[in-house]
Amino acid sequence: DFVKVIGESNQTTIIDGSGTGTVFTIKATDCQIWDLNIQHSGSATLDAGIHLLTCTGVLVNDCHVSNSTVGFLVTDDFYSIVHRNNIQKCQTAITCLRTLQTQIEDNNITNSDNGVYGSQGDSLGIGDNVISSCKYAGITVDNLNLSIIRHNTIQGSKNALVALFSTNLRIDEN
Repeated sequence: DFVKVIGESNQTTIIDGSGTGTVFTIKATDCQIWDLNIQHSGSATLDAGIHLLTCTGVLVNDCHVSNSTVGFLVTDDFYSIVHRNNIQKCQTAITCLRTLQTQIEDNNITNSDNGVYGSQGDSLGIGDNVISSCKYAGITVDNLNLSIIRHNTIQGSKNALVALFSTNLRIDEN
């Protein structure tokens, strides 16, 4: 039942999408992805380095994602964790759409157009991330409910935090 995909190191285990579509899609329950280097997704709006699609309880940890339209795309997800990853040179580093209790934690995001974008979800946690040199926004939330944005360091971005049409947001010590 439990699947683990573990690379030797996020510097040497490289999966290159060669500029075509989404590089790595996960549709699973209770799996772990560790130590991969994912790069060069396609250029369509939702082409991603890593796409968590209708997952439950997935952990993605210590991966490096670069040169993708979306670094991590998390859609229709329940209780997955994107943790301690390095994401750079993406249009949007992490996008969460229609998620429930998903956690975005301890990631390092640099040199992307946008850092973290969350929309149409409940109980999204965005915490302890370092987001720097994003062209437009460090964190954008749109139509979220009961979500927490805490302890993020955002620097060198045009807008640190943008919150639109959201209810019951807790924003602490960013």
